[in-house]
Amino acid sequence: MAKVEYVIPPEREEFCKQIGFAEGVKVGNMLYIAGQVGWDENSKVVPGGIREQTRRAFKNMKAVIDKAGGSMDNIVQLMIFVADKGTGKPLMEEFNEFFAVKKELLPNAMPCGTGVRVKELALPELLIEIQAIVAL
Repeated sequence: MAKVEYVIPPEREEFCKQIGFAEGVKVGNMLYIAGQVGWDENSKVVPGGIREQTRRAFKNMKAVIDKAGGSMDNIVQLMIFVADKGTGKPLMEEFNEFFAVKKELLPNAMPCGTGVRVKELALPELLIEIQAIVAL
């Protein structure tokens, strides 16, 4: 039977206890990361639009990967959810904002990916959520 370990960076422990979810779950040599959003350690959404929220979501993701002893270069899958804010922009235009940050922060990673537009995320000011699977 596979061993299951919960991976929670110290700054998120209280929040995770309150909601009953872990930031990551490690099973064998795989790490499954919960959707990460553009909020800081105080659960305040960062200003600056989709690029800055993407940057912060990756920073939050890195904290989970680091805690599990992994590397951002070993992300094997990303699932990207973009909130529909009624801007009329094509979805690919919003994904291009994400891709610009991904290229900057993950220049060597080439995971498979899924991207969708959703009606809304957990908070109205959230624009993007990124879920990941990492090989350890």
